[in-house]
Amino acid sequence: MKYQIFHQKDLQPWLPILTEWRLREYRPFPYLYDGNYDMENAFSLDFASIRNAVLVLAIDDNEQLAGFCTGVPLAEDKTSHGVSKAQNFHVHGYDPKQWFYITDVVVHEHMRSQGIGTQLMLRMRHEHEHMGYPYSCFLCVRREDVHPLRPIGYTSPELIWSSLGYRKLGFETTLEWQTFQPEGGSANISNPMEYWGNKE
Repeated sequence: MKYQIFHQKDLQPWLPILTEWRLREYRPFPYLYDGNYDMENAFSLDFASIRNAVLVLAIDDNEQLAGFCTGVPLAEDKTSHGVSKAQNFHVHGYDPKQWFYITDVVVHEHMRSQGIGTQLMLRMRHEHEHMGYPYSCFLCVRREDVHPLRPIGYTSPELIWSSLGYRKLGFETTLEWQTFQPEGGSANISNPMEYWGNKE
């Protein structure tokens, strides 16, 4: 597996692929995302418009994409449909200018449990620290353990995040998206999102 890092000026060719992957990989539990291409394409364009945006790719031995990680400076983020993550951090006593926001860590379903997600996050951390952002954070959807769409055998990645030094920061927000429902179909609902970060 090899890993490649791209910055804003080199992101454009990858945007359609990132859009397609997010639509596919966020459909299952826990995100249950019934997305559409136009919305995700707008997200990709917003991401690529941020001056210090970073993309880390994992490329397998057959030169196929195995996963990716994206991130932006928290104070410059504009990818969450009006939710001000920087304001959330400021209210809770953190300086947003010290933080880098990891927007995606996505690994192909057939390539998971091989440490790829961990390596993507470690390489992103090295990159944002080099850029002058000492800390990183991300949002994770919160679902109840007894959620009816939770697959048998599902394992939360929280232990992996904890091993990398991340913890729940103790505050959260909500994001709306078209969400698959237990009774069938999907609905545009608010989903609770927990902040994780690597600062004590």
